[in-house]
Amino acid sequence: MEPDIETVISLSPDIVFHSNTEIHRRIGERLRGVGAESLIVETKNIDDIYSAIDRISEAAGVSQRGKQLKAQIRKNLSELRRLSSGANPPKTLVVIQREPIIAAGKGTYIDSLLKIVGAENAAEQTGYPKYNAESLVVMNPDIIIETDVKTQGFKRLKEQNYYSRWKTSAAEAGNIYQMNADVVSRLGPRIVKAAKLLQAAVQQSGEEKKLAGD
Repeated sequence: MEPDIETVISLSPDIVFHSNTEIHRRIGERLRGVGAESLIVETKNIDDIYSAIDRISEAAGVSQRGKQLKAQIRKNLSELRRLSSGANPPKTLVVIQREPIIAAGKGTYIDSLLKIVGAENAAEQTGYPKYNAESLVVMNPDIIIETDVKTQGFKRLKEQNYYSRWKTSAAEAGNIYQMNADVVSRLGPRIVKAAKLLQAAVQQSGEEKKLAGD
């Protein structure tokens, strides 16, 4: 997405934070040309969040608040990891896009979150691979989580849904969920909320599996 540079300039910002894409770098150069400070903030994994918080809080003159935020995030994620540890992690597929199916693979930020909440990433490839119906059946995830911009928080999909047409453990058990895409897919300070949403799906499916006697 390319911001309207004229609108940004009209706001007379002192500092503008932006990503490291070519478009945003060009915008940063133009902003510096009109006297605004431009700083690149890149977040691709969990460690990047802490670096971004340092960079933003220092530039804004609130470095102590940045340190407090980092400490709180680390504490909360550590507690979630402790509560989620256990045997037999469910194979979980997090779908970023429905058609074609694009999922969060190994090495992604979401892959790291799945490990924290005691789940195994069902996607074997790295990055954001595409899958068709056949590969989804072969993968056979225990849980399918779809990110959706319209979903508020977390909900379980009804018995008949987009993914129920394929024979998977997730479809048979009804372990198919939707979660807010902005919270789960966008790497930032809301990482704890994202982890809690993923944990809720993993725990709910695990409790029902126990009740079924598996």
